[in-house]
Amino acid sequence: MADDLGDLGSHSDLDTLRRSGRGKLILLGALIVAAAGAAAYTFTRKSGTGNPEEAGRVFVVTRGTSVGYSSVLGDLGFEAKEGTLLAFENKAKDEVPDLEGKTGLAAVFALADRFGWGYVAIEDPGNVDFSGLEIEGGTPSFAADAKWAVLSVGDFAFPHRLTVNPPPSKVMRGVELPLLGALFEQEKLAVLRQPDKLAVAELQLRDRLKAAVEKLEQIPEAEQLAERIVGDVRKLLVDDERLDPKPALIGDPLESGDVYPLPDGRILGVTRSIELYSRDAIRGELKLGGDERFLVGAAVGEPSARTPCAGLAGGAVAKADLAGQMIAEGGSAVALDLLSEGEVVWRWDAKAAAADAGGCGFVRQGVLPKIPRDGGNAAALSSAGKVATVRNSDGAAVVTVRAPGGDQDDLGLVAGADLQTIVWLDDDHLATLATLDDGTAEAILLLSVADPMKVLAIPGSAFGVGRSIDAVVAVPGKPSLVAVVEEEVGEERLARLDLPASYAELFAKPPADPSRPAVALAGQPTLITLDPSGLSVTTLAARGVIWNPKISADGHHVVFAVNGSVVDKDGTNDDEIAIADVAGKGMKILTSNALRDRDPYFTVDGRHIVFATRVEIPRTNWVITVPRVIAAP
Repeated sequence: MADDLGDLGSHSDLDTLRRSGRGKLILLGALIVAAAGAAAYTFTRKSGTGNPEEAGRVFVVTRGTSVGYSSVLGDLGFEAKEGTLLAFENKAKDEVPDLEGKTGLAAVFALADRFGWGYVAIEDPGNVDFSGLEIEGGTPSFAADAKWAVLSVGDFAFPHRLTVNPPPSKVMRGVELPLLGALFEQEKLAVLRQPDKLAVAELQLRDRLKAAVEKLEQIPEAEQLAERIVGDVRKLLVDDERLDPKPALIGDPLESGDVYPLPDGRILGVTRSIELYSRDAIRGELKLGGDERFLVGAAVGEPSARTPCAGLAGGAVAKADLAGQMIAEGGSAVALDLLSEGEVVWRWDAKAAAADAGGCGFVRQGVLPKIPRDGGNAAALSSAGKVATVRNSDGAAVVTVRAPGGDQDDLGLVAGADLQTIVWLDDDHLATLATLDDGTAEAILLLSVADPMKVLAIPGSAFGVGRSIDAVVAVPGKPSLVAVVEEEVGEERLARLDLPASYAELFAKPPADPSRPAVALAGQPTLITLDPSGLSVTTLAARGVIWNPKISADGHHVVFAVNGSVVDKDGTNDDEIAIADVAGKGMKILTSNALRDRDPYFTVDGRHIVFATRVEIPRTNWVITVPRVIAAP
């Protein structure tokens, strides 16, 4: 236990009598005359009592926390005793014959002086009473980062010399470092860090405390390591890009998160701060902040110019409370799945944005009704703040639409279907990818909140699909879809599908495929396969594996992540960001690097593309997601 102080060292009256230049007893006989001058000096100067002080011996006075500082210091060459102030005071009452009424720290120093301990280290000195001690410079005051104060004992200084730890390193970690820092501010230990100027006895002490000296020397080395790591990350994310213009960082090089466009042209960052530290100045470690932060700022600008989005959950949510998040296309709504509350929805409000000094225009709408989690494998948030959720169970599937305040609609049960990705086409219509048991195989299903008893199917054969349809998005303002169509493993193409009428018109009068009768079962929606002759397909890009397509607000361009031999020039099998013309006029690769770029979005004005990049942090075991931005061509 920390308060078990044990044996503090040897002591006897004979030791006291034989201490050169320190004895307060005068030898009898002829020595009285011979030592008269020395005795006069002894009685007039302030000095220690008991055994000679040793610089490698430390009392560690804690605030009651049993950290094991004595063991840590022991591993570094010190001899240390650890305990609370009360424990040391009680030990002094037992071991010091005449305390002369001394209590508190004064008693501790009497004990340390008697048994030759060179220093007393005091944890959290700002909350300790030093009034019983005579300290060089008078009664001390302490800065907020003063974790330890160290005072010299006995002959090492009268009055006591007090030192505190230097400001803690932001990079080097170790509970012992502030204590060591305060100790090595003391003169007899400070000189050990300059080995070229040491006497023999000091060299011997340095050899004994070599591990402690090396630990302190690691602090500047760790700071330099951190600078190299941050520089290397910046080089990977900016300098090593092989195309122009190069992407820019949205936040700091070490900032993990995702970014989304907002209706006013700015972006919303959902990020966590990162602390870079090291335990040995050789390898780096990362510590993620405990909060998921919501920051608003320009797509291009200084990270410091971003402001917390106070209108959205107060600007931050504890990561432990956040089970998931959804952002509507264009950033007009946000849904946060909070363990403490449920799924909460916020909507963008232009008036609130104008009134908020921080420009964060989200207004809380309410909590969504709960639904069973079993079988849920996809969800999407509309600009109106409604959440559509897909659930598959026992060979059937259902899409549930929920709104804040308790409104809930089930868009019918589709038998023999396995539904996957779901997206909002507008505030009333949805599309989901499906595998059907009726021979249609891969299909896109269209659903309507206003007309829940109809489901319109677009067969995969309309695309000439070989294996599957992997993604679908709506072209704003037009009855057109852009889909990722897999021809074979590793080979996908991006295709635009034009419908013969608006979504509302299609549901009002579906142009059915005459070769596929509508499937109508009691209590279930009627499944109507659309006539493929009225569908037009245009290939936009055919380059490897395609991910996360997103359409610009004007409907003219689609941005996506792509992986394959055409873009993988260095054999790293990574993902790049590309843009294609929705009219089918070609595509362009925007990034070229050895990283994984994903989740691109256009800003609402179409001038920039924001995306996330997975990057391996050098000299660590970490991979993080960093937000970046590039100008749209």
